[in-house]
Amino acid sequence: MVILAWLNCLPIKGDLIEAKVVHDQLCSMVERSDSELLGPNNQYLPKIVSVFAEVLCAGKDLATEQTASRMINLLRQLQQTLPPATLASS
Repeated sequence: MVILAWLNCLPIKGDLIEAKVVHDQLCSMVERSDSELLGPNNQYLPKIVSVFAEVLCAGKDLATEQTASRMINLLRQLQQTLPPATLASS
């Protein structure tokens, strides 16, 4: 449940240095398919996708270029592996 509370605080916008660190950590957790982060039946994925979208829309403020490109790659992978309804509910 700690993970869900953490996820609900994202994206971080108040501290731009911390934001880059935390959003990079989020990428790492998604890359290793952290089951606690994704939730039962991937139910937290829409929230994760939403966080990625907000971070990417913010430009370079909330993520390094490397983290942003990891997010884009993860979104592409998710798009290919998940049913469209899962992403649409975000």
